Amino acid sequence: MAEVLRRNTVRCPGVQVEVDDFESWRPGGRRFGLLLAASSWHWVAPDRRWDLVHDALAPGGAMALFWNPHGVLDAELQSALAEVDGRHGMTNTPHGELASSHSEVPGSSLGLDGWPEAECRRDGRFTDLRAVRYRQDQYYDTDRYLGLLASLSAYRVLPADRRERVLTETAQVLDAHGGGIGMDHLSDLFLARVW
Repeated sequence: MAEVLRRNTVRCPGVQVEVDDFESWRPGGRRFGLLLAASSWHWVAPDRRWDLVHDALAPGGAMALFWNPHGVLDAELQSALAEVDGRHGMTNTPHGELASSHSEVPGSSLGLDGWPEAECRRDGRFTDLRAVRYRQDQYYDTDRYLGLLASLSAYRVLPADRRERVLTETAQVLDAHGGGIGMDHLSDLFLARVW
């Protein structure tokens, strides 16, 4: 990912890419206007994350945390895909849940009612807390959906022969259900500022 960022910012001389985990990284006296975490905040050590944000952001600086849960619109298709996932030990796939299982509450897909908002509010060093959920229905034909799956780390880390079997069986299920999949894409965004 760092290499992709370097390529994409080659014409931006002010961009410096540093590779480290957030707990080990040191701002070196720098303070930033924005901290962005995409589907990763839950991996930051809970006992340190708010201190790390506070130390990295300049006064008035903002943090933006987001997640992108998915849900399958068709219950029968979701069940058939869950059988494929189960046979291959796959978890946390984009088709792992039904769209109807997601409430309207941002962050509810994380299973922690309002997190990270409640956690940040308890910290007390942040203001302008805001959580929003955006929804968009999307239809993928079989080939396009397999392309999406093949790009995800849960599939990429599989040995090539196992990945091919999972994708082939997924394609068979999709083709048997009309040649594609309707998905409800959610984008949960949490915003806050340092005092």
